[in-house]
Amino acid sequence: MRLETPVVYFHPGNSKIDSVNFAVAFKGGLLSQFYPNATAAAPATLMPISDKTVGSLTWTNIKLGGEAHGPKTDSHVWLAPRNVDAANVTASSGESERYLFYRGVGHLDSPLRVVRSGDRLNVQPQTKADGALLSQMPGSSMWYFDMRDDGRCAYTTFKDGLMDGTFSATVASFNTKWEDEHAYDRGNLQKLRTEMHAALARAGLFDDEAEAMLNTWEASYFKSPGARVFFIVPRSWTDEHLPIKLSVDADMQRVMVGRVDLITPAHREILAQLAATNGDLGKKEIFGLYHKLGRFAGPIVRDEANNTHRRRCRYWRLWLNNAAENALLVTPRPRPYDSSK
Repeated sequence: MRLETPVVYFHPGNSKIDSVNFAVAFKGGLLSQFYPNATAAAPATLMPISDKTVGSLTWTNIKLGGEAHGPKTDSHVWLAPRNVDAANVTASSGESERYLFYRGVGHLDSPLRVVRSGDRLNVQPQTKADGALLSQMPGSSMWYFDMRDDGRCAYTTFKDGLMDGTFSATVASFNTKWEDEHAYDRGNLQKLRTEMHAALARAGLFDDEAEAMLNTWEASYFKSPGARVFFIVPRSWTDEHLPIKLSVDADMQRVMVGRVDLITPAHREILAQLAATNGDLGKKEIFGLYHKLGRFAGPIVRDEANNTHRRRCRYWRLWLNNAAENALLVTPRPRPYDSSK
């Protein structure tokens, strides 16, 4: 699971509070990047990450307010969340920003899973406990979204309140095959954004915070081709897996969006084409098909390469050899984020 990327805004209003301590932990993962600088804690042995791993960050004596500005950057994902009427924050290190941010990587399951059955996607809880959490989700807080390469998209909103959360029960269902080809339209993107903005505001965000979230993840949410399910994460799940501590009493709203990217029948068709060649295609043709798998290529091919029969196929060996030649082992040691790089 990628934790990508919570931000924390402070709205002191007319209170006398001008500094706070803030801490967050990730149960089942590491908090691998953050800004401003914080004190990071992680297990002595970082790898492999398991559901027992706990990483944490602590910001001490954060100054609220003032004219301090964040680091210079032209990166959209760091500029977009600054467009919120919140207090600036300055860490004890002297680093400033409009918000605290952190990101990480975990080894735990989403509270829901998406199972394909023909043309339908059925959303189910992973466990009984997750079923109880999902039962707390209001209606109109889950969407199926499909973006094509040409920029046309279609989406469906699950409008009903979820069921009682019985384990293995389907709590939401989406039809992925639209009878009307005109269901795919560029204008649907703004309609989906408007719906998600309203849902984020209902869940507790201010309007400018909701807009900042959608703008920050515009590319990965809305403009990257592929099919995905979005959902408003139940607050109780967030509190359980990302517990936070604040040194002062405050009204805290915590709103997160979950995203499940889907392996589609089109991906499976490409795999079938590759398997049918049994090594007859050249390297250029093979990697042309591989490229069509997009960012799912690595996980799909690694999964299929575990199949003894397919491991013997030339295209699996070709991909695995190429991946080995270009592999970089990255250990996610907690570190501050340097926006200048």
